[in-house]
Amino acid sequence: MFSAIPLLFGLQQFSEGFVWLALTGHPAGFGAEPPGLIFLLFAQVIWPLWVPWSVVRMERDSGYQTLLRILTGLGFAVSAFLLIGMLFFFEPVAVISGNHIRYDFQSFVHTSKYTGFLYVLPTVLPPFLSAAKRCRVLGWANLASFFITKFFFTEHIISVWCYFAAIMSASVVWIVSQPHPADANAGHMQ
Repeated sequence: MFSAIPLLFGLQQFSEGFVWLALTGHPAGFGAEPPGLIFLLFAQVIWPLWVPWSVVRMERDSGYQTLLRILTGLGFAVSAFLLIGMLFFFEPVAVISGNHIRYDFQSFVHTSKYTGFLYVLPTVLPPFLSAAKRCRVLGWANLASFFITKFFFTEHIISVWCYFAAIMSASVVWIVSQPHPADANAGHMQ
């Protein structure tokens, strides 16, 4: 699961490319709504659950696993809340603003600081809570890109933070290519 993160980021960014084409009137764009919903499913629903669960699955230390399972539970709750909200209440709309894509949600609940804080916990903290110290590279890349996006691209946080996925993907590739100390025979992390 952890190794699949770069592939999933690629699919997510590919879908947002079609959002951009549709919003700029490019003939290859076939409407912003379908690819926008795919992008938002990744950004809002998959990541809060996938990140902590993928770290749990490769964690061998039971103490860290307990903390990571708590974050996975929180991620599941956040994902379920955002999925239900996206499908029935938030009415997301993609617009071009300041040379970036901004996703507007017609709901105060989605944009509240509490929703954002609860989203960030399961998407940013898990690599820091792994016994595999090299996972912290992903944690730092994710945390730094979050703060850069939050302070400089506040209105476009969903799109721009996901743009930093390339850095995070590179860190995942580096992490899984390094030998795991406990796997002398296997040679690599799974």
